[in-house]
Amino acid sequence: MQTALQMALGAFGTILFVLLAHKKIGSYPSPLPKSENPTRELFEAITMWLIISASITYIMLFGAGSGEYYI
Repeated sequence: MQTALQMALGAFGTILFVLLAHKKIGSYPSPLPKSENPTRELFEAITMWLIISASITYIMLFGAGSGEYYI
């Protein structure tokens, strides 16, 4: 369990980090230009997502140690 003091210090530390990083890094960069073919980019993103999901599912179902239980 965390105490209220630990949570407050964590929040303060996070805010301090964000403020210092913003001060050191500076302003935001200019936005990237729009894609010439957004449909292709969407297709590529969905394809990568499917490959990653299939890989993770395969490892979970048939990966090393599958079906072995250690006590």
